[in-house]
Amino acid sequence: MNDPTSRGAFSSIAGKEEIAAQERGLCGPNPPGGFRELSPHEFEREKEMTVIILKDESARDEFKGFQGVHVLPSSHGIEEFLSRTATARVIGLVCPDGDCSGRLATRISRMGYDINHLSGGLREWHRCSMS
Repeated sequence: MNDPTSRGAFSSIAGKEEIAAQERGLCGPNPPGGFRELSPHEFEREKEMTVIILKDESARDEFKGFQGVHVLPSSHGIEEFLSRTATARVIGLVCPDGDCSGRLATRISRMGYDINHLSGGLREWHRCSMS
């Protein structure tokens, strides 16, 4: 593993989070059909994914810089939704508190999608002032 300090990664909070995630084995490519828990800073850098927001239509504009954004009222029927609409291989999952989308990440990853889950959900996203 490369020494993260040689890249000046300690110059920001996001850099420290990324280093911690690398040490836990959470950064880098998703395992095929797997998912990663991402901090708001890590999630925000992954613009080349389709974001699915559960239960909160008002959050749509906060993710408009991503490849695509969909809002669903619940996780019910998400497999069918993805089979009809998903064009991206990588899906970002977001819910109000991170619990529902966390459980859903495991389920969807079994379909062969690479999942980036926003740890802590919208609550953590707002706490970190990402919007």
